[in-house]
Amino acid sequence: MVAFSRPTIDGGIVPGFASLSLKGGRFLKVPVTAGLVSNEGSTWIPTEVGDWEDMREYLAGEYPPQVIDHLMSYYPLPARLENDKLDPAINSITNRSEFTRIEQLIGDLVLNAADRLMCESLARLSKCYSFRFDAVVNHEGDKRLGAIHETEIGPIFQNIEGIGFRENPFRGKDEGFHEMSRLMGLMWASFITAMDPNPLGRINGPEWPAFSTEKRERIVFDESGTFVERDTSRLEAMAYINSVQNGIVRRLEELWIGPHAVTVTPDTQVHLRGLIRGPSVLSFNRGMPIKDPPWRTVSKAIQLLICVREGSGPLRSTHFLPPIQRLRTTTDPSGDSDPGSSMEGRRLETPQTEVDLLRGWLSRCPDSEEQTSQRPTIKLIDVFKGLVTAPFSNPPRYAALSYVWGQTKGLMLTAQTLAALGVPGTVTVENPAIPLTIRDAILACQLLDIPYLWVDSLCILQDSPSKLVAIAEMNTIYESANLTIVAAAGSDANAGLPGIRCGIAPRQRTVRISDDVELAEAHPSFSQAVDMSTWNTRGWTHQERMLSTRKLYFTEHQAYYECPHGINCEDAHYDVHLEKLGDNLPPGSLSGTDFEVRGLLNFDIYAETIQEFSSRKLTFEEDVEAAFQGIANALQDRVFNGSPFLFGIPLCCIDSAIIWYPRGRVEGRRRYPTSTDSNFLAPYYPSWSWMGWKGKSYAKRMFRTCESTVSRVEWLDATNPTQRIQEALTGPPPPLWSGWSEWKRRTDEQGHNFFTPEDGRNIGKRFCHPVPTFEPGDPIPVDRVSGLLYLRAEVARLAVDENQNQSHADRPARWLSIRDSNGVRAGIVRTNGDDFLARGCNHGKKEFDFIKMSQQTLHLGAPDPAWDKETGTYSGAPGGPAINPLRFDDDEMDFDQSVYDPSICWCLYNVLMVEWVDGVAYRVGIGRVHIHAFDNAGAEWRTIALG
Repeated sequence: MVAFSRPTIDGGIVPGFASLSLKGGRFLKVPVTAGLVSNEGSTWIPTEVGDWEDMREYLAGEYPPQVIDHLMSYYPLPARLENDKLDPAINSITNRSEFTRIEQLIGDLVLNAADRLMCESLARLSKCYSFRFDAVVNHEGDKRLGAIHETEIGPIFQNIEGIGFRENPFRGKDEGFHEMSRLMGLMWASFITAMDPNPLGRINGPEWPAFSTEKRERIVFDESGTFVERDTSRLEAMAYINSVQNGIVRRLEELWIGPHAVTVTPDTQVHLRGLIRGPSVLSFNRGMPIKDPPWRTVSKAIQLLICVREGSGPLRSTHFLPPIQRLRTTTDPSGDSDPGSSMEGRRLETPQTEVDLLRGWLSRCPDSEEQTSQRPTIKLIDVFKGLVTAPFSNPPRYAALSYVWGQTKGLMLTAQTLAALGVPGTVTVENPAIPLTIRDAILACQLLDIPYLWVDSLCILQDSPSKLVAIAEMNTIYESANLTIVAAAGSDANAGLPGIRCGIAPRQRTVRISDDVELAEAHPSFSQAVDMSTWNTRGWTHQERMLSTRKLYFTEHQAYYECPHGINCEDAHYDVHLEKLGDNLPPGSLSGTDFEVRGLLNFDIYAETIQEFSSRKLTFEEDVEAAFQGIANALQDRVFNGSPFLFGIPLCCIDSAIIWYPRGRVEGRRRYPTSTDSNFLAPYYPSWSWMGWKGKSYAKRMFRTCESTVSRVEWLDATNPTQRIQEALTGPPPPLWSGWSEWKRRTDEQGHNFFTPEDGRNIGKRFCHPVPTFEPGDPIPVDRVSGLLYLRAEVARLAVDENQNQSHADRPARWLSIRDSNGVRAGIVRTNGDDFLARGCNHGKKEFDFIKMSQQTLHLGAPDPAWDKETGTYSGAPGGPAINPLRFDDDEMDFDQSVYDPSICWCLYNVLMVEWVDGVAYRVGIGRVHIHAFDNAGAEWRTIALG
């Protein structure tokens, strides 16, 4: 087993290294399943290994020369394969034979040998069921890598929707793959419930035998048929690897301090269970290679597991400090650190947060000279005078508060309280009518010498139409703030800011093991403390996190500081400003928000944003548009060149953005009338927008290429539905567009395509296509009151029925098969489970109208019939013959290849499945269908109002 793994039972630990505990039988003896995929090594091949000699050089960083010679002798070059050349190369490996033995060696070192040792040990002492997964599922990357690490997870859980995967592992797979998945799911469910993977009753597959050192049998899950084999491959090689690893583990165990206890307080003892010095074993088993800076082995200085016993209670393990560092026994008053001590731990001396440390972080993080081009007009809290100010048109230096309101009731700014809150001494840390979190934020600003604070409940007039104006410019409020104070502890406005007024206890357990070495219990990482907080699950706080340049988080454990340079925390001397960037941080070097992600297309930034936002919670679902408004404004200005957002959809990319998919169960979201508008709004948000549905949604990312979709609709002016809107405003401009000379198409070193403006605007940003400047008065296709979207498009009637690859009719979201008039499978459509059942599609075929929205290529980039490898463009004419002929497996398509040809260019239409109510179309599903099936279904052009 991997040397650093330790089984845990009920919060306790199995003493010693896991490998030695396993071999000695010191663990709870229960049945275990253990397995791997056929091509484990493909995932872990270092980028610098291009041949066998590179492999030898790489291993030199881990093993002595005699060990490397002996080890590599077990992996002779396989016989040359018939088609041995790799074109293109994988990493820089150019032939399959060389790749095969490198993959086998890496796989055995990383996982295969450890898995075999575990099976052999468990088989002697308990019971083990071993498996090998040998199916190539859909995954992002090179399919030639084979069955790679963790690709068995989707089939085990029958994750037919591909939730959590960038590419659905089940897409296009035939019944053999689905049958294999069903068998795996049954066996895992049986093992969980009965500790035996062989379910009662008849199953369509072999019995899974227990592993033994005599028979060495394991089950192989293969989409062409599951079978049982003997696990005898490379026996001598893996035995040698395990003997070498065992020697390393024993040498490390000699460095243990042992089970000695040190008394920290009368009721607490700290047990030191493992001090490890030197480089880690198999550094490439720690994660994927780092490409920037150039890949290198990263050594681990010290790792320690501390175990704590409270009084007479059980011994429990604390977190690893990764790696644990010694604490400084003295602290430089300046707070400066040198490179040699950058990873040393820092003792938290008091229950309160150390304000001088926070001031140091802020002082070393340079202000932007112009954080945003638009400054808000806002009221602020004067934290020293204790009042709410008159509006500032050009606000002075201020902090903004981000927090969870919850069900808290407290003092707010209203027409009735306006005069009183302007009196000095009213808005203070002593006023009990103000929620505790806000009072702590006022105190924090005083301690940090920040004179003003913005808080929504006290700086926005809550009972005035101006509230809507303030919400609409929320992006400028948080972008303009010099600091955002984040209350990431608790679940309401009375949780406070831990460490500001109320102390955090216990802050830290420490133990001294020598005169100059002191060790401390680890605090949660930034992601554990912040990303997992209640604050990070709320819809309103998403924009506050995304739009703020500098954030100071107060959590139940410690304070964290996040800025564009990195993250600081209280329990480390490391300062991101000193360590990474030195003294050369010019004012104005901060670029703003997290939206400005280098290397991502603007549409992909949008897709990630709505996926995150739609997964968050809103107390009042009708707030969705207001809660997203600040993000929409920032995306509009910073990412989409001023193109407006229409109910969460960017106008300039409406053809791609409207093709969004639900992730799980969704239901219609209500939209209520506002008191400031005499016209009543539609009772629900529009069905064509992800905003119209409560539940998780995602838009299909473009990834490598920006030109895989072309519009097949005419967007109409909502004020005059007979008038067509210019193509350039709603998608890729037409060939004769006058603005092409102002944009340049580029391709990066990874082959990703994008556009950039030639005038120097939006430097570093990647556009999926040119976006002309949107002028006031330009038409839009949406009526903002009714939510109706106007277009002209072709409509065809096709049948849908249950996709036979899905066995449960009550799934929260489903792919259904689209059938032509002859019952031939012509495409797929996704709808949520409730719609599926309500419309009776599980009782046979039912016909629906489908709107042709856009036409897309079969694949992204090189493996597509329309792709021209030389020019790096889709040169094939839509519907025309392939310029890049390809062979396709039957399990890759959404349609029946015996009837519909996948080798023509641009062979798919993206379609909306709709129902009509009083002449208005409403979305009930989204899918794709082969172009010939749609065109042969009697499609007709219609003017459509989509609600």
